[in-house]
Amino acid sequence: MSVVFTDPAQPLSLLSIEKSLDSAPVGGAIVPPSILEEVATSESAMKRFETLRYVFYGGAALSDDAGRAISDKTHLCSQIGSTECVVFATHLTDKSDWDYLCFGSDWSGYEFRPSDLPGIYEMILVRDDDKADFQAVFWGNSLTEFATGDLYSKHANKPDHWKHEGRLDDVIVFSNGEKLNPIMNEKLIASHALVKSCMYVGNRRPQPAVILEMEGGNASRPPSSEIVEAVWPLVEQANKGSPRYSQVQKSHVIITDASKPFLRTAKGGLKRAQTAQLFDPEIRELYNNTAVQASILVPPCDIKDRQGLQDFVLSAYREATGNGPLHLDQDIFQLGADSSSIQPSISHLKACIFSLDINIDTSSITPRAVYANPTPRSMVEFLGGLLQPQDSSATTPVDRKKELQEVYVRYHVQLPAARWSTRQAVGARSTVLLTGSTGNLGSYLLDVLLKRDDVEEVICLNRNKNAAENQVRSNSDKGLRADFNNQSVKFVHADLSQPQFGLDLSTYDYISSRTDIILHNQWPVNFSLSLASFEPQLQGMLNLIHFAAQAARRPKFCFVSSIGAVNNWRHQLSLRNAVHQVPEQHFTDLCLASHGYGESKAIASHLLYHATLQCRLRGLTIRLGQLAGPADSDHGTWNKTEWLPSLVMTSHELGALPQTIPLLTEVDWIPADRAAQVISELLFNTPMTRADSGPGKSAIFNLANPRTVSWATLVPTIRSHLGNSCTVVSFREWLDLLEKMGRDERSKDASARLPALKLLDFFREMQEGHDRGAQQTLLSMESSMDASPSLARLGAVDGSMMARWLRQWGLPSRTTAFSTVGSEKARL
Repeated sequence: MSVVFTDPAQPLSLLSIEKSLDSAPVGGAIVPPSILEEVATSESAMKRFETLRYVFYGGAALSDDAGRAISDKTHLCSQIGSTECVVFATHLTDKSDWDYLCFGSDWSGYEFRPSDLPGIYEMILVRDDDKADFQAVFWGNSLTEFATGDLYSKHANKPDHWKHEGRLDDVIVFSNGEKLNPIMNEKLIASHALVKSCMYVGNRRPQPAVILEMEGGNASRPPSSEIVEAVWPLVEQANKGSPRYSQVQKSHVIITDASKPFLRTAKGGLKRAQTAQLFDPEIRELYNNTAVQASILVPPCDIKDRQGLQDFVLSAYREATGNGPLHLDQDIFQLGADSSSIQPSISHLKACIFSLDINIDTSSITPRAVYANPTPRSMVEFLGGLLQPQDSSATTPVDRKKELQEVYVRYHVQLPAARWSTRQAVGARSTVLLTGSTGNLGSYLLDVLLKRDDVEEVICLNRNKNAAENQVRSNSDKGLRADFNNQSVKFVHADLSQPQFGLDLSTYDYISSRTDIILHNQWPVNFSLSLASFEPQLQGMLNLIHFAAQAARRPKFCFVSSIGAVNNWRHQLSLRNAVHQVPEQHFTDLCLASHGYGESKAIASHLLYHATLQCRLRGLTIRLGQLAGPADSDHGTWNKTEWLPSLVMTSHELGALPQTIPLLTEVDWIPADRAAQVISELLFNTPMTRADSGPGKSAIFNLANPRTVSWATLVPTIRSHLGNSCTVVSFREWLDLLEKMGRDERSKDASARLPALKLLDFFREMQEGHDRGAQQTLLSMESSMDASPSLARLGAVDGSMMARWLRQWGLPSRTTAFSTVGSEKARL
């Protein structure tokens, strides 16, 4: 075999490739993607490529158009390698899979572990001495595994086939902690004839921007405004396929000057970090002028009278919900708004006040203010109070109790009347109606139910239309059963807040005729929302009670509640001389709940309790404490956006770890997989919920870890992963450090690096509660342990569990970690 090289004295180009192909009978070629893009548009080059048996490429992404065109002419193959690992061993793929790599999992030791991005996995090399010939990264060291930083997605139906989706370095982490892999969007936008390359930016910013590198020189290009208009349809197309938090606004487009091109590798790949640094002045100017831009984009407004204020708030809130119809009393969070989508609305509200030079403090117009005023009408009242301040006192406990009672009564009066019909005969195996199966706990619940011999079928009601697909992804990520192509599982798209769950009559009748057990687990976990934003969930609870009361088999009803429903128990001790642990019993005092989330759970539990009495149902409420990551699986993870992962990862950046945590005298966290097993046992082992039990029965169980440890026992394990340079400080010192970083001008957009900044109010409340003498809410679990053998033998959280969660958060022990920062990656 002969090897033909292009002339080393000449720069690599399409012309030099064509000359090399003409110089000898070449059977295959290795060509960088930048040249292949030119090949795809050259008729003469395409004719030459028809004579080749194979063409290999790597080092950067290849556009879909170029890839498809070339793969029609020859066998196009992708390849990858890195400085540390050399070339990765792969099998030859079919012609149609030109953009996939087929890794030999049987002889390579490659593992693909779920990343924080849905459907995206990171390649990990796991040391195996029997596969040493394919694991150059482990030569001469004692590493046990190596994280490549390369991201992949699975082939739809071919095992071991993976598409390279970029690198962890490519992923943009916004200030709210959400993530975006921009590669596909960049390729789409760059397909415009005017655009040479596109790059998303926005790390540690609230929203993304795009930088467009244009074809040709400055003299031949139209004005920037015309370029934006010309390219905008492709940006909109990219936005449609992206979550709202990652959508680009027209004000966030930067057009490069011809004298300042993107920085690239020798193979034409984009040097992302270096290019972002090159354009740092333009990026800073764009984000620093956000308020000014917002005031320009906001239509003329006069908010000095109520009608003008009302119209403007409606306009701002419509933007947060996608510009659809909106009336004054609609809750924008029920319409899909979230922490990301409300940011432009907040900017516009502030900008309008700024543009009118109204002398009021806009610092109170924050996400918290929007969460507390989720309807346009309530925001009008809030802003009206700022414009015309009046003396007012804070909400009193009497006011809060009255408000909670009024909400409860509104739903209680709609409970169905008692029904005395005979219950249809029930078989030996049950059909379970499960809500929220695609969530974290829901995935484990589904897996546990499907393993039970006494469960015949699980019907999953989910809000998402793609629930089956999401379930496969969620369970695969957690290492759970993901084959649902049988009759034991049915996925039904439903809206619990609608009559008959929004289902057609035949589907509703089918579910109603078969359900033996209702396991209601669907509830948004968001401690920022007010009680008003949980109205759809309360309506859904009421609809499920009506369903249970009318269903043929009079199903038993299990509701997964929360410790938040009784979080003020210790605060109320002086009023009732009660025991320190919350008993497993029903409480009539709704003020025991904290925040809108806990209040909604308390009202829902209240409704179920009274439904068992009034409607002769068999009910079970489980108050669930803090869920943790999986107990002994390397798959799945404790969600990084929750308070404990955020605290630990922020401590890594601060170089300081709290020695104690307020309101956490005992670590009673329960791993999510263990919690699902316990719930299953409570559901099937409890006498008042067995099929042979009579109506009108109810039970209350508490669920946390009955065996506890102190936070101090976990600190050494955490420190071993954060490094010896991480000092142990008091929680107040840690909070002061965090607040200082938040105030620091250089760190004002550092929420991605310091995720605890997003929960700053939460951590402040912990410290303030401690200062007031508040104590941790602890749950009594005697009845739960009697009914659940798994709970009775559950061990406390220990160092090995903590170490596993730390690794899953990307914090390997410093004694075995191998840093890839600064190492050059190359797709060969």
